[in-house]
Amino acid sequence: MTDIQIEIRRTDYEKTAEGLYPKLLERCTKKEQPGLMERFIMKMGASGGEMVCGFLSSMPDEEKAELICSLTGEYNQKILELLNGFLQKNEAGRFIRIGRISAVPGQKGSILLRAGDIDIDYRELVKCRLFRDKTAQLAEQYAGIFKEICSAFILGTSGFLAGSFSRETEKVLIRILQKKESRKRILAMIQQALQERKIWMELADYTVIRSAEKEESVCWDVQEYAVTDEILEKLLDAAVQYLKSLLK
Repeated sequence: MTDIQIEIRRTDYEKTAEGLYPKLLERCTKKEQPGLMERFIMKMGASGGEMVCGFLSSMPDEEKAELICSLTGEYNQKILELLNGFLQKNEAGRFIRIGRISAVPGQKGSILLRAGDIDIDYRELVKCRLFRDKTAQLAEQYAGIFKEICSAFILGTSGFLAGSFSRETEKVLIRILQKKESRKRILAMIQQALQERKIWMELADYTVIRSAEKEESVCWDVQEYAVTDEILEKLLDAAVQYLKSLLK
């Protein structure tokens, strides 16, 4: 199994909220028995996005980061279900399962996002036609790291037939992904994928390690964040500040 930590340097919360709100509104309208919050969003309609952006603009980046971490902790199992459900619907992703996820505030409004106990069935993954087609395309398109990754998967047939494919390939992949020259290109690809889904983040770096070989320098076991009264009070203050600004 593998653990991944991604440092999110900066998030454009207002732009992300503006892009994601229509999807949230659509989900609310499809619920058979919407709750109070869902009904409020439905009554606000498209103008609700402007309201959310107004709330967020009234909060410092550090408080926004704390809010995201708190929501991740509060709805941890639901987020895991959604992520794994999304992977199961993907031809190549159905061989991947995330065991846990957490988020903690970093410095100056940054966020450390952690996904742990990621279980990948490599032997089944390489049999997937979509995966083989994509890795072949990457090998043709990019030099360096992707050719190495493709070699680890596609040319490493003897390893997985011998039963050691998962363990040995995992080590090779982690070594490749941790190379300094790999980081910039991979981070750029992740950012682009997020932006295509209306999520605007600037990623600083990432760390990948095997779950069984956790380093003391990486603190994977952290306090669980949840939506506390203090967080709710900060949200209330932001809402009041925004509403007062409309009266001026």
